[in-house]
Amino acid sequence: MRVTEVTTLILTRKNETAELDTVTSSNVDAEVEYDESTKEYIIYTSSSQAQATAVLTPESIGAKVGLFKYDGTQWVAQTNYTDVDANMSVDLGSDIMKNVNNGVYQIRVKAENAESDEEYKAYTLRISTKSGNTGIEQIIIEENKPGHYNSVKHEAVWDGKVPPRDATIKIVPTDKHATITNVVRVKSADSDASIFEPIKQPVENNTNRGTIEFVLKDGVKIAPDYYEYYRITVAPHNGGATQDYILRLQGVDDVSRDRSNNRRSRRYIHRRKQPI
Repeated sequence: MRVTEVTTLILTRKNETAELDTVTSSNVDAEVEYDESTKEYIIYTSSSQAQATAVLTPESIGAKVGLFKYDGTQWVAQTNYTDVDANMSVDLGSDIMKNVNNGVYQIRVKAENAESDEEYKAYTLRISTKSGNTGIEQIIIEENKPGHYNSVKHEAVWDGKVPPRDATIKIVPTDKHATITNVVRVKSADSDASIFEPIKQPVENNTNRGTIEFVLKDGVKIAPDYYEYYRITVAPHNGGATQDYILRLQGVDDVSRDRSNNRRSRRYIHRRKQPI
């Protein structure tokens, strides 16, 4: 009796995925963000940290990941391509302050089926210290509504005009990671002015970063030489000292129109050069 030996040949196609799954950091205070507008990963860390760490994880099994830094003429490998999470440590003193490319790295992910190190998908990684910026970029009243007012930058106190009804106020910090923590009515434009009684505080202990928008109930009444003052407190991304600003509001008619062309005219919030 003839016996036939059967051999099974299993062919496995190598994975062609060269995607990056995650970027994390083991720094205690680090925050990792993906910026859609610039298509880059950013690791924010405290300026008190001597180094920033990152763990780069490819999406698929078999893919390899490497980290490269630009030396002014070419991308230089900081880690060899590895099929496990790539760990790297960045010296903040030299790489952020002195590095030619300002703390910017390139992550390269090579698929399992890649035939050379030149076949990869590149991602951008930026290492940045958290900002101490507490500036305000603009304040907008009744955005895209009748009575829309935009900000104009000057010095000291912000001035604005508000209708005598519920009105929206939008505050945009210069640094998108700064936090508008409080907005409270005070008695005058002085930086140390006491809180007005009864208390009117449209924003209290806010923890959400970036732009905020709130409703100022009842707006500001229209009367000669009548103003309301609001203290705005901004906290920086790095947890440093906060900064206070004064918003000086005056009541105006709900809608202002340019009769010559029947189009709504825009008025502007601006900073007075001297507090009032």
